[in-house]
Amino acid sequence: MHLESFKLFHDLAETKSFTRAAERNNLTQSALSQMLSAMERKLGARLVDRGRNSFQLTAAGEICHDHCREISRLLRDLDHQIQQARTDSGGVIELATCYSIGLHQLPPVLRLFRQNFPNVEFRLRYGLID
Repeated sequence: MHLESFKLFHDLAETKSFTRAAERNNLTQSALSQMLSAMERKLGARLVDRGRNSFQLTAAGEICHDHCREISRLLRDLDHQIQQARTDSGGVIELATCYSIGLHQLPPVLRLFRQNFPNVEFRLRYGLID
């Protein structure tokens, strides 16, 4: 199963609606239904009892939802911590460059880098190419 399947099932269980869960994830109802069928095949259990006007998680679906909720939380935490590590990274980068590159081509690249890594200090050293 793909990690996305866990989020999709979590959203389906939370909304109790194929329509809303599909819209929330920019999918068609058919794609969501196929994902659910694949998940049920992989796990070897029905996860949802669905009727014309009803939606209910089975006992296996409740267990799966609990785990999907935790997986979704862990993925959000992972993303947050990775983003935090990117912005918290610090240190010094020393660059040696020739004047033409250092004065003309490097500044826009350094500006973009500083936006993504504000805690990194640059030390530029200019020299002549022999």
